[in-house]
Amino acid sequence: MYLKWIAAGNAPVEMGYENALKILKFMKRLDVPVFMGADRPLKRDFVNALDTHGADGLGESFLPKVSETEYERQEKTALQFMCETLHRESVSIIELGPMTNLAMLAMEDPEAFGRIREIVSMGGCFRSHGNCSPVAEYNYWCDPDAAAIVYKETDRLGKRIHMVGLDVTRRIVLTPNLLEYMKRLDPRIGAFTQAITKFYFDFHWEWEHLIGCVINDPLAVAYCAGRALWTPCAFTDTIQTLLFSQKWMSGVSLHCFLLVS
Repeated sequence: MYLKWIAAGNAPVEMGYENALKILKFMKRLDVPVFMGADRPLKRDFVNALDTHGADGLGESFLPKVSETEYERQEKTALQFMCETLHRESVSIIELGPMTNLAMLAMEDPEAFGRIREIVSMGGCFRSHGNCSPVAEYNYWCDPDAAAIVYKETDRLGKRIHMVGLDVTRRIVLTPNLLEYMKRLDPRIGAFTQAITKFYFDFHWEWEHLIGCVINDPLAVAYCAGRALWTPCAFTDTIQTLLFSQKWMSGVSLHCFLLVS
């Protein structure tokens, strides 16, 4: 079963919802349900990342909206759907944004949360500088209180979160050569990828003089698709949420290494 749930993150939740439908339409998969989730962090004011991802949250590609005749909006919220689903079956979750939805699930229905098979999170950073402060990665910085709840509850259950942080994702850069190669292999997908990443290319050049753009989320998805290329490292993780450190430290992942064979 495939589904998407949306929370306020890089873009406001309504914009994120519309963008998910745009991607699904391109993939000819509007059969995949999309559920609206939290529209703000648990405690903090919401701060989007449209300066990085463009005014439309999708690289300023300004793709046409999916009409109501093409897709029937789901009546249930993301939280309602996940509670019902997890009481029927165990599922794995790839969390590509702030953990607000997951934290609400843990607080609302701990039994359902406990039935999650595994969580793969694109978030946090270790041995790397942050992308929204010197030390914090955006997804955890946006809602550090949610991330702290999810990590604490997962640890209580004796499970681990598979964190794919900036130290790993920064090694995966979509370069102009790779983009041109994609267009050669599949002109349709290549052109679409170019349209939604051009703003990101320009952003990375302006701020880091990087020729290309860092591709964060696909790496977390690739980890779920196959583990052969990965060497995981076990550690404990604490999310800093103290108010006095909100500007710089909120959302930073503090790690303590465990022995890795």
